[in-house]
Amino acid sequence: DHAARRGTAVAVEHAGQRLTYARLFRRARDTARRLASRGVGRGDLVAVALPRGTEAVTAILGVLLSGAAYCPVDPAAPAERTALLMSEAAPALVITTRAGAGTFAGTPVLAADDPEPTPAWGPAPPRPAPPRPVPPWPAPHDPAYVIHTSGSTG
Repeated sequence: DHAARRGTAVAVEHAGQRLTYARLFRRARDTARRLASRGVGRGDLVAVALPRGTEAVTAILGVLLSGAAYCPVDPAAPAERTALLMSEAAPALVITTRAGAGTFAGTPVLAADDPEPTPAWGPAPPRPAPPRPVPPWPAPHDPAYVIHTSGSTG
């Protein structure tokens, strides 16, 4: 609704890159549709391993619009921490960069920086999944995110 009313207003700005509400919403809906085409939606968890910026915001919003929950993964984290997080979280898919895709072997990957939408998808999911339509909005009871902490913050 906000994107429709204030579509030309800047929604996200990072490192000189700006996205209007309308463009952010279009990109996020595209991400949600791409997730749905792979059978990802409500009840699923998607890891988002992107550096801070407009792509990360777009990916997170797209995951939420799909009905899935997101799990942020620090792309600069040590490999052991990332492997442990991936093992515990068991996401259905990872949204990352082309350069970071190799870190997530065995998990389907969407490369957010791939210019071609179709080849951006990694290997087929291990389980056959019929495509799900993109839900119009997440339900109030749907989880939004899963956070893993080191335990040092209490």
